[in-house]
Amino acid sequence: MAEVWAIYISAGIAAAVGLVAAAIAIWGIRTQREIALKRTTLDMISQSERDKDIIEAQARFNDLAKQPAGLAPYAEKDKLATDDVEKIRVVLNQYEIYAIGIKRGIIDEELYFLWFKSGLLTHWRHAEPFITRLRALTESDVLFREFEWLVERARNHG
Repeated sequence: MAEVWAIYISAGIAAAVGLVAAAIAIWGIRTQREIALKRTTLDMISQSERDKDIIEAQARFNDLAKQPAGLAPYAEKDKLATDDVEKIRVVLNQYEIYAIGIKRGIIDEELYFLWFKSGLLTHWRHAEPFITRLRALTESDVLFREFEWLVERARNHG
């Protein structure tokens, strides 16, 4: 009888050790994924802060946004092929990329908002009239939808 109990006890101990090992492995995988996600986000932020095309586009975007009429007049057929509109699109497309990255779990939302939230909301405030006019012009309400989604997330984020 003692031998039977010894078998049960050793089987129970083996099962418990296996469960603890599995729990540690799962915890390790999750921790590494979180670290990788934060690292990817920091790399993306760092790269965008050094990218000359993005920096130039943001500077021009900001200059155009400060004009009395803002960005909306650039969403007209005769201006769509201009360098100024290309700069506006570069900025807006960056936000589209960030939104997709957050949706897909490639970019850490918390870290992203810590760095970009204020700029994101400011850029949206300037870009919204442009986007609205561009959507009407193209009869496409899907233009910059991911950017708009990102803004809503930011507004609801603590």
